[in-house]
Amino acid sequence: MDQSWLVSPVKMFSCRGMLVPALLVLAAVVVADGALLIMSDGLSRMVTLKERGQLCSVHNNKSKIKRMMAKSDSVMVHRISSEELEELMESCTQKASSGQRGFIYPGTKWCGPGNIAKHFDDVGRYGEEDKCCREHDHCPKQLGAGQCRYGICNKSLFTRQVN
Repeated sequence: MDQSWLVSPVKMFSCRGMLVPALLVLAAVVVADGALLIMSDGLSRMVTLKERGQLCSVHNNKSKIKRMMAKSDSVMVHRISSEELEELMESCTQKASSGQRGFIYPGTKWCGPGNIAKHFDDVGRYGEEDKCCREHDHCPKQLGAGQCRYGICNKSLFTRQVN
């Protein structure tokens, strides 16, 4: 699979030396046929983020979770606290029930495809990360998720800057 479009996630999402939440950075490198598996300790609950089709899924079946983990590259498995997983699951479930596509990282309004901010100064609980994502979103030379321009195609989930 051609992965020449992948950019270092640290370089891509660095903002004045600060990095956006780790899940967002990891999700930026998920390829079309891959999924980022996010879980806390134990195998009872998991969230998957995918680029194609359903972007966010909640899983509660232990045997299914074990099978998915066995098929996944270990770099695509990310462990977070139970509280963070609960927040992620809630956000994922809300997206599915409202029919919205795309995934804005919980606690932010600008970090993900598009934004959910009411105005330019509207930021979430992770204000510094949100400001970084907002700055990135307002870069004049950018490609939205799935856009092609300047002979370059952005195959990722997120807006990217064109240098």
